[in-house]
Amino acid sequence: MKVPLDSGWLSGKYRHTTKFTDVRSRWPREVLERRSALIDQFAALVPSGTSMVHAALQFILAQPQISTVIPGAKSVEQALDNLAAADGQLSPDVVQSIHAFWERELKGDPLPW
Repeated sequence: MKVPLDSGWLSGKYRHTTKFTDVRSRWPREVLERRSALIDQFAALVPSGTSMVHAALQFILAQPQISTVIPGAKSVEQALDNLAAADGQLSPDVVQSIHAFWERELKGDPLPW
């Protein structure tokens, strides 16, 4: 879990049509399309009223071996929103659904960073 918001993908601002000009520009189109489809699947697991950012951070914090998450932030607003994720908690059912999603879709075939 070294990239808690998947280089910004879990913020919801990137799609397979995004044109990257930074280090992410090295990803082939197939990786962008797969990543976008996985984001859609993840979003379907997020409870109504919870942002994908909060769900991603809360999922990480729900792991008993994790005590701290250090997501990147480009603004004070993003930092405060990331911090606000600690005020909530995903239900055990949602945590299990996200874990099952990871097992099924990513464990054996991870995405490049």
